[in-house]
Amino acid sequence: MTEQPQVGWGVIGAAGIAKRRMIPEGIVPAANARLAVSMDVNEEAGRAVADEFGGRFTVSVDDLLADDNVQAVYVGTPNHLHCDQVIACAQASKHVLCEKPLALTTEQCQAMIEACRAADVLLSVDFMMRFNVYHRHIRQLIQGGRLGIPTHARGQMTSWHPPGPAHWRHSPEQGGGGAVMDVAGHIVDVMELFFGRTKSVFCQTFTHVHDTPVEDTGLMQVTFESGVAAMIDMSMGVPSLANEYVLEVYGSKGAIKCQYTLAQLPGGNVRACLMDELGDFKKQEAARYKGGAYSPIELEAKSNYGAHVEAMSQAILNGGLAPVPGEDGLWNHLVVQAAYESARTGVPVEPKLPG
Repeated sequence: MTEQPQVGWGVIGAAGIAKRRMIPEGIVPAANARLAVSMDVNEEAGRAVADEFGGRFTVSVDDLLADDNVQAVYVGTPNHLHCDQVIACAQASKHVLCEKPLALTTEQCQAMIEACRAADVLLSVDFMMRFNVYHRHIRQLIQGGRLGIPTHARGQMTSWHPPGPAHWRHSPEQGGGGAVMDVAGHIVDVMELFFGRTKSVFCQTFTHVHDTPVEDTGLMQVTFESGVAAMIDMSMGVPSLANEYVLEVYGSKGAIKCQYTLAQLPGGNVRACLMDELGDFKKQEAARYKGGAYSPIELEAKSNYGAHVEAMSQAILNGGLAPVPGEDGLWNHLVVQAAYESARTGVPVEPKLPG
């Protein structure tokens, strides 16, 4: 039996989100991928990753990029390091999967995209929530008319991120912003799967809990090209256990309500109220008053990270396109920056591509 070809992956920043999610849920279980080299400036934590998951360990980015066993690199470092590291990967002829957000500035995003294009390597951005099986199913329901005319939606994510020496999310220079920078991009990316690209953003930011130079809470109203509007709320000042990662989509023929799909873990709790399943008006009313208007949707969950790594690896092996191209990362960056401009000016802002 012929073994399936595998892409050798390197990991820059192995001791953070890579150790928690990308390596164990993405690279290791993927049939077409293997962990070749992991790198981290924290030698003790980085060696522990290699001991647990295999592959070689190094403290040097240059050493990782010089290794011929590495064909693709996951960049899982803090936001301010993405640009230089992605460009270095491209110059070493390595394909790149970069953690979101792509970079801190529009110019950095453009430079990363251009460097990968010039080197003829793929650049993908880790908006892994678009791979959630329920999000893809919701998109199919909307496109198939099961929700009728979409009317509005809501997305919510909260977490507890107190300031501290290692918490770069509270540093404007390292993180680029607070709750909006850290969270809104994921929710917008999923919403755009359903409703098309963002047309305008109105945003308010607040610092209620943490005494830091960045916001810990944000509220956004996003209007999409389809005309549908969504409310997005997020915070880094709410206990993580209180977060249900709420996603709700409404239309003229029903609604879908989700818990835990806007999250790193696969799957979620999803239920739908679809008029074409409830029959005539009397049946609909009976179902509503009995509390049975909503029925669960149960799909086999698969790792969001694993789906992204497998899609990226397959594109590398077959000469395909990046599953979440760098241009999507640039666009998402522009939407988030439009949100910050709206928060500063108090008016809606339309994100626009440069040039």
